[in-house]
Amino acid sequence: MTQSPAAQPRYTAGIYDLCTKTNLASLTLLELTVKSTRREAPYNGKGQACVFELTTPTGHPATLRVEAAVADNDTQAEQIYRAQRTGRMQFEGAVAGIGQIAEAFTLESEPGVKYSEYKIHARDANFVLEVWLTVGGTTFAPTSHTGGIVRHVSDNTYKDLCLAWQTPDGSAPPLSPSR
Repeated sequence: MTQSPAAQPRYTAGIYDLCTKTNLASLTLLELTVKSTRREAPYNGKGQACVFELTTPTGHPATLRVEAAVADNDTQAEQIYRAQRTGRMQFEGAVAGIGQIAEAFTLESEPGVKYSEYKIHARDANFVLEVWLTVGGTTFAPTSHTGGIVRHVSDNTYKDLCLAWQTPDGSAPPLSPSR
């Protein structure tokens, strides 16, 4: 059975190095420093992920995970997207300007150290993007800062991958401005 042209994937996972091309300029909001990077496969779909191990000015750990995945079709991408909604994180709200649908989540926890987490995940056709920041410290990092960092990375990564992974017969989605 063949798919109709409208059902064809609009994105194909191609060559793109998230570890070297992710725009990390916004890390200055919390004065985070990159200690190391690690390439990983995405949890679902084809694509890639990069984990940035970071430190705060006080030496506490922080992590930024950027994951871009392409599913075989829109239905599978929707399943991946919905699976990312599970967990303890609280819904922060819808995010405009990134894909067909995007949402933000936040969590503060205290397993010995105070951890502030912020995540944006987005879907456009068969492409799913997730950007997740966790910051440890003696106080919780302001949501405006963690959210600002994640939004900046999400905007720029989405824009870059839309251009890099768009299929020849696909139409580019509206791009959100760089922040």
